[in-house]
Amino acid sequence: MSTKVLLDHNPLAPSNAAPVDFGAAFRTRPAWITPEQPQPLPDVTAYRLQFDLPEAALIRVHVSADERYLFYVDGQVAGRGPERGSDRAWFYESYDLSLRAGAHTFVALVWQLGEIAPRAQVGLAGGFLLEAEGEHGALLSTRSAEWMCKAVDGLTFDMPAGTRHVAWFVEPIQTTDGSSYPWGIERGEGDGWQKVNARREDVAFPFGIHAPHALRPALLPEQLARAYQGGRVRFVSATAWDDPQLIVVDAGDALPGEVAGWQALLDDGQPLVVEAHTRRRVILDLEEYVCAYPQIQLSGGRGSRVVIGWAEALHLDASGKSKGQRDEVEGKTLIALCRDVILADGGA
Repeated sequence: MSTKVLLDHNPLAPSNAAPVDFGAAFRTRPAWITPEQPQPLPDVTAYRLQFDLPEAALIRVHVSADERYLFYVDGQVAGRGPERGSDRAWFYESYDLSLRAGAHTFVALVWQLGEIAPRAQVGLAGGFLLEAEGEHGALLSTRSAEWMCKAVDGLTFDMPAGTRHVAWFVEPIQTTDGSSYPWGIERGEGDGWQKVNARREDVAFPFGIHAPHALRPALLPEQLARAYQGGRVRFVSATAWDDPQLIVVDAGDALPGEVAGWQALLDDGQPLVVEAHTRRRVILDLEEYVCAYPQIQLSGGRGSRVVIGWAEALHLDASGKSKGQRDEVEGKTLIALCRDVILADGGA
């Protein structure tokens, strides 16, 4: 179990006192870890630590990354972040982890998108940082523990054409290729894990040399994170999606007899079969504002493609200048700059 904690102090703040023993300072200060061989950007790297606890414990850890992380404990999401800041205020999250005695695995997936990151996202030197408090510090922290890393294959990123392929307000289009994605990586599975480099940034702080990341505790409470089910199927058709950024909703293309099946999938997770060599375009109206990470379960369909496009509302036409009545669908155009793309590998 993981609980995010807001702090009223900064346990990772560097000391203003010059260290008498630089060796001790290097051993005790937080460390960022990176792959031994830097990867070209954009890049997603997984970091893994496998360890054993002799007895159950409540452990506080402080976690950050450059640029973004998704933190797993034994295959379950324990946190995400960090809060966006700057080089002078680089935030870390603090979590209380309730762990049983026995074997455990920490995994962090770290995104570094570089020039195509959202405009609000600062990127500096890359890497991942975890610092555990108390008696478990040496066992778990990136400064001392035997963390490993590997590149996460199967993920590519592209900017929507409408952004002229430069940094925009949201993340780029992510394509997940199921045939090369390392399934089970959130549990630390698979081969190819490599040693990491450790980087300590603030040992020279007393001499006026500032660290690239000035670490600060997170300010925001845990964001709402729950499974969302709801919304209404407004339109189903079999027409070709020639432009993945634009969907014109023509009432003459509608397949009203298929709406019920898609609605059952949306409401209750009822399985739905899309036959081979066919395509479907489905407009889902979530009926309220939702910031979401989509989850989809596929079986079979090797070589098929699922594209999930997001938009606040449909536009009156492809110019995108006016939305008109926002709850209307027919005769309008969905401009889906933001998209998630999944390439099926044929597995279950």
